[in-house]
Amino acid sequence: MGAITGNTTTLTILETGNDTLTGTLALSGPNANRFEIVSPGANFSVQNGDTDGEQVIIRCLNDTPTTTPLTATLTVTHNGDPTRNATGGNSPVTYGLSCSVQAAQPTLDVSTNTLTFERVANSSTPQELTFQVQNTNPLSGALSWSLTDTATWLACNPSSGSVTGAQGSQTVTCAATATGITTSPPAATITVTQTGGQGGPETITATLNIVQPNPGYASSPVAPGLDSVLRINTTLNATTGNRATLQISETGTTTLQVTSISIEALPGDANSNPSKFTRVQPAPTTPPPVIVIQDGGAAQEVIISCDTSVAGTFRARLNITWQGATGPVVAPYLLECVVTTAAPLYTSTPAAGGTLTISTSLNATNNTTTLTVDNTGNADLAVSAATFTGTDAAKFSFNPAFATFTLSPDAAPQALTIRCDASATGTFTSTLTITHNGAGSPATYTVTCTVSATPPALPSSNVVQCPANQVYSQPLPQNANGEFLLLNCFLITGPGR
Repeated sequence: MGAITGNTTTLTILETGNDTLTGTLALSGPNANRFEIVSPGANFSVQNGDTDGEQVIIRCLNDTPTTTPLTATLTVTHNGDPTRNATGGNSPVTYGLSCSVQAAQPTLDVSTNTLTFERVANSSTPQELTFQVQNTNPLSGALSWSLTDTATWLACNPSSGSVTGAQGSQTVTCAATATGITTSPPAATITVTQTGGQGGPETITATLNIVQPNPGYASSPVAPGLDSVLRINTTLNATTGNRATLQISETGTTTLQVTSISIEALPGDANSNPSKFTRVQPAPTTPPPVIVIQDGGAAQEVIISCDTSVAGTFRARLNITWQGATGPVVAPYLLECVVTTAAPLYTSTPAAGGTLTISTSLNATNNTTTLTVDNTGNADLAVSAATFTGTDAAKFSFNPAFATFTLSPDAAPQALTIRCDASATGTFTSTLTITHNGAGSPATYTVTCTVSATPPALPSSNVVQCPANQVYSQPLPQNANGEFLLLNCFLITGPGR
């Protein structure tokens, strides 16, 4: 059969007589354990007239490299007629097998063939891009590689290395700087070569695009313009919450320099009062440039405070001057400060002037309603008294008893539970008066309570229906709360009736 290429070879056995040819297959020899019969196995059979014959596939087990060829013998034992077999075909027939197993070869490749850099003219700040040196044969050993480049503005690291097939790749970082470069230079070539493997050399074209320095200016939360309001909402004599912050960012290709920050009057505006505003940051004594942000640097803050000693609305113009590519550029903003007198604001559910209604039955315990008080102002709300007045005032009380309380502006609402005395039937009315320190004090409400002699109708889910004209003689049913359920029966007898 000769040498095996790849890791399999095929022997075709044909039947050339007039009956079925059968036999066995066996491997022997010094390296027989490095070969296997993939198909058909230890036995074969070829029918008379089968022109395709039996395909015997032999595999070489190539999991370990060898320095010399592996050899073995395939023996075919068959029932062929010795007088009719082809020359040399009398049973048994032997075939020599040979297989050379070489180590997998490392193979060089790179992840890209182009690197494009962009730098500002004469910038010493490097830009870094990466590529991968690859060994694309996962079964191979180490691939040794090295690289060279043709440009002084380019530096790649590492410049050499080793990568196995299992590792797959190794990262190379290339940095480009534009020191002393004012126009785009010719493209450079990075050449990667290998030793101990195959493939390559691989080339990568590196391009450096030079752009001219051009500062850029941006701000948040508002953009420049007198229709952009930097607003401060505060309270009288407040020492916190009386500042506005403007974030300044560099958006161009070189350093941003803010040369001055000024607060000026707004001509024609009756509320113009620049003296009410003070620059806190940068400090007013900072010499120009008052803000410097490198290309790609972090944003910086301008903080303005408002004088809260007098209530009112005050406005001014904030001018931030920065150095553009062709000269100074002014970014204007409208400053507005609204100083209000701090005060609580009493609100409730139901609203003041509304009605609180209780509907219950004689001696019932479901005889309450709730008044919810809230503070939606910007100072503490103090509730100092809550009283019932009128003819039926004695019929109403708080449960638990009322106690004075204070609600800060961010406090949760306070619930007051009002109870009606249900010991007698009738309709009772009183006026509830809540005294507080907010505008509109006191707040008054009408409170009504109707106590009926007959319990309110139960929902159908609380009715036990007896069969027609039947007698119910069991203890009266109760729900989960211990309340007796309504029976709709012709006659009720027995305990608890």
